[in-house]
Amino acid sequence: MHCQNLTPEQRAYVYETHMTRDFPKNELKPSAMIERLIEAGSYDCLGLFDGETMVGYAYFTKLPDNGHLLLDYYAILPENRNAGYGGRFLAEFSAHYSDYQGILVEIEDPDYADTDAERTLQLRRQGFYLRSGLRKTSVYGKVFTVPFRILVLEHEQTDDRLLLDRMNALYDLMTGQERRLKNVFLKID
Repeated sequence: MHCQNLTPEQRAYVYETHMTRDFPKNELKPSAMIERLIEAGSYDCLGLFDGETMVGYAYFTKLPDNGHLLLDYYAILPENRNAGYGGRFLAEFSAHYSDYQGILVEIEDPDYADTDAERTLQLRRQGFYLRSGLRKTSVYGKVFTVPFRILVLEHEQTDDRLLLDRMNALYDLMTGQERRLKNVFLKID
């Protein structure tokens, strides 16, 4: 089991075959935007491989100072789910990015779920991350109208006020400051 950076061909395949299925259209960045961020050195795309077979993928926005990364997209391929790959992949990419202070993760806030089924799914995701060693921070807010909580997988203990600043800096990288100020509302509770 290992993770590795995806080639341009692998990224194109993952985007067209998996990401368009795994994520709602309104949450999916255009592939050209992802490629521009990669060229700028602000984005990484990893695959988890069991031998030669890719079993999952994770995409990250990263700050240039090795402070924190944001887990932007994360999925285990459907045929490999519920087999322990999710936790192993977290451990693999945590080790891969051990020179960063930590990895930030946005999760939909279960307190704002529209249905009981959504709430159950969101609590299940949150439980997975917490069991895998992430810490719930006091940072929360709305990103393009979707309520989120921020979790962190820490390599170094970090104050939540710094994490709030890092989240805003990561969104500045992805969207530009002007668009972030209009669409990303994060705060500490």
